[in-house]
Amino acid sequence: MGVNQMITNSIFVLSKNGKILKPTTPARARILQSVGKAKKLKLFPFTLILDKDVDENVEPYLELRIDLYFYHIVP
Repeated sequence: MGVNQMITNSIFVLSKNGKILKPTTPARARILQSVGKAKKLKLFPFTLILDKDVDENVEPYLELRIDLYFYHIVP
């Protein structure tokens, strides 16, 4: 599988003002898009942006870290 064809079980979500929120499942992401509460921001990594603001005190700070040496692990 190529890098752009990876299957993911989590979709990144941003608030209307760009604040990072908790990732969600692909099923919930489809629902948010179909009812018009979110729009696709990026295709890889697949990221949604919500149409309304969320309370700042509700969501904790999250940090995304990507392991660049994933393909170099020797069993």
